[in-house]
Amino acid sequence: MVVIGIIPAAGKGNRLRPITDFIPKELLLYGPRPFIRYCLDNLRASGIERALIIVGYKKGSIMDYVKDGRGMGVNVDYAYQVEQKGLGDAILTAEGKLNEDREIFILLGDNVIEPESELKRLKELYLEEKPFGVILVEESRHPSLYGVVKFKGMHSGSGEISEVFEKPGEKEVRRFETDGKVYAISGAYILSTKIFGYLRKAKPDKNGELQLTDAIRLALEGGERIIAMKLDGKRIDIGTPYNYLMEQHKLFKGLREEDVRKLSQQWE
Repeated sequence: MVVIGIIPAAGKGNRLRPITDFIPKELLLYGPRPFIRYCLDNLRASGIERALIIVGYKKGSIMDYVKDGRGMGVNVDYAYQVEQKGLGDAILTAEGKLNEDREIFILLGDNVIEPESELKRLKELYLEEKPFGVILVEESRHPSLYGVVKFKGMHSGSGEISEVFEKPGEKEVRRFETDGKVYAISGAYILSTKIFGYLRKAKPDKNGELQLTDAIRLALEGGERIIAMKLDGKRIDIGTPYNYLMEQHKLFKGLREEDVRKLSQQWE
């Protein structure tokens, strides 16, 4: 398995303005560390030694913070997304930076997966099953906000999928239910580099954006085998002001002064 971690971090974070007019959302703090540091730590804990961060407009501060990544235990390079035209387009910008890599481990730069062992489990599932790809998913109460998957069947928290769909409407959600639940993509994927071919075949959506879910759908239609694994931990998402503030509230609620002191020591 020759794999490189890819962290898309080129989005403008419009929903978090005005703070994101000055600070990339990936550098917002969660406790003592910025979100992108958690991403790099997660990759390192999964045995990934190389990472490619997709940057864009006003993202120089990410490069200033991460540098070459060696101080964080991961060798980091960068690719530049000229225009923000969707996650699929961001992933396509990485293609020219790959060497002999046969798989890509995608981890969104504004998400945190806890505990770190969840991503290690995802990698182990990929190694065991050797599919085209594996996707981390979670039960969602608001599936219309995310990409969702349809399981052929689930056993011990994972199973092959037959379909993916980006932000389904209320009428479409029901057909994605598995045992009365709908599972949304949690922002972590391991995919064969053949996904680049499917990305080039995919068409932009009505907003002119190229979606990774559309390329995955084409891969499924082409007979590729893709497995989804249920997240047993939690995903921390800062996509909206409410989400960001609630996650901070959950983190600090009930902490003793000594706990805060320990967090501050990590910061220092």
